[in-house]
Amino acid sequence: MWDCWAGIDAEYFEPYATVSGDLGPVSAKFGVNYAWDQKGLADDNLYLHTELSSAIPTTPLTLSAHLGYTDGSLAPTLLAGTGDDSAFDWSVGASATVLGSLTLGVSYVGVEGPSIDGLTDDAVVVSLGASF
Repeated sequence: MWDCWAGIDAEYFEPYATVSGDLGPVSAKFGVNYAWDQKGLADDNLYLHTELSSAIPTTPLTLSAHLGYTDGSLAPTLLAGTGDDSAFDWSVGASATVLGSLTLGVSYVGVEGPSIDGLTDDAVVVSLGASF
């Protein structure tokens, strides 16, 4: 059994499904995650999310965006003690392929609601990935 930083028993089962495809030059994905009321959750939780990305022609750049909606016991607003059990999260970013197999990215990531010990503050995230 694993307890998270807020003292909440965080062991739970959450199946999910995603659908993806291309809309012209834009890659799109829509997903649904659902965790029913179980020992590790105070109530059920639904998470809907969509991602869009598009490469900029003749450049190594790809732009991306994400929008998610949580309704239930895992909503950041509820965990922050506001009593609201729904919230949005989002990100916008760009990545570039460099040196053949490395990808360098930067994203702005945010979530609705008050800060939870600084862990849910909006942030700029820089990433470096390698593919083989």
